Amino acid sequence: ECPVLGKAFGVLEQFKYSPEEQERYDVRDMNASAIATSISDAKKEGRAEEKREMVMKLHQQGVDKKIIATAAGLSPEKVEQILTENNEKDESLHS
Repeated sequence: ECPVLGKAFGVLEQFKYSPEEQERYDVRDMNASAIATSISDAKKEGRAEEKREMVMKLHQQGVDKKIIATAAGLSPEKVEQILTENNEKDESLHS
């Protein structure tokens, strides 16, 4: 079955819904959208955390910040920000 036609038939089905059914459908649709957004945000945060870890590991190995930026796909300014934030976090743990 063609996915486009399937979606079109689904939309047409909605026209048969009572107001209560439409409200339940809308709530379910909003919940599904919120869940999809949460999953997407979590994936982005996971990738960002992986990049932060990469920056820290490469920096600890003595790799130049410009090379770290290129390897991580980040700007040199973002690399510097990550390193600064990590240093501040380390200092607050040792205070």
